[in-house]
Amino acid sequence: MLAIYQSSDDKDHLEFWASSALNQNDSTELSLGVNDILPIIHDIEKNSETTEFRKLSKYKVFDWIPYLTGQTPVDIDKSYRTLRLAPFTVSFSKRKDLLLMWTMYANNGNGICLAFDENKLICPQSGLHPMADNVFYEKDPQLYYGIIKTLHEMYLKEIHEMNLLQGIHHSKQKALIGMISAISPFIKHKSFEEEAEYRIAYYKVSDNEPNVYTRLTNRLNEINYIKVKIPLEALQYIIIGPCADYQKTKDLLVDNLKSCNILRDYNDGFIRESHIPFRLY
Repeated sequence: MLAIYQSSDDKDHLEFWASSALNQNDSTELSLGVNDILPIIHDIEKNSETTEFRKLSKYKVFDWIPYLTGQTPVDIDKSYRTLRLAPFTVSFSKRKDLLLMWTMYANNGNGICLAFDENKLICPQSGLHPMADNVFYEKDPQLYYGIIKTLHEMYLKEIHEMNLLQGIHHSKQKALIGMISAISPFIKHKSFEEEAEYRIAYYKVSDNEPNVYTRLTNRLNEINYIKVKIPLEALQYIIIGPCADYQKTKDLLVDNLKSCNILRDYNDGFIRESHIPFRLY
């Protein structure tokens, strides 16, 4: 969802509502990520048994190997929700004028599409760590092997300095959930592949900011979200949907943009008409 920042000292950003990764329309998102990631972690741990893990034997408490893959997907999902580590995401599409997107997300073609320069989407924001990437649709989980191995090595280094069982259990949980949080937002079911999604995942680094809000969907389901900024300079042009009255919508849009002090050359390609010959009966 979108609005213009109205504060007097910030006219340079658009406000987006980034929804919790636990409230997405792909019901398999979290479990899909877990099922893809666990085999990779298991492979890394199996190959590490005789090296990094055995270094831990100098501590008497280690008469077992602290595997990350000892938990089930159900345990992981419970921890993920309990620890509130799920990121918040803003979604875009690489396909700017697609009938599927108009009908699903733009009021049956009566909405508008904002086109952005992806290289300018991210700006520093207090209390947040953003990550951006294309979404993958069950193609090649090995794409994440490198980042999982790096995070796993960080986990090993941390527990190598510990000698308390409770601390190690917490580290295991934190490391595993961290891997899920870093990767799951960028894995979706192949049924959504036509959307060609590009996402920004925002990770809260502070419990205090930014604030988390709640809104209700049309089905009265709760969605948690945070307010994030997108630089206004990233906005390249606007497409008016195929079912909208183009001239009327353009006139209203220009008036609204001017009132928000968004000054562009409105008659030179900034506002465009959809090329899809779709109409509602």
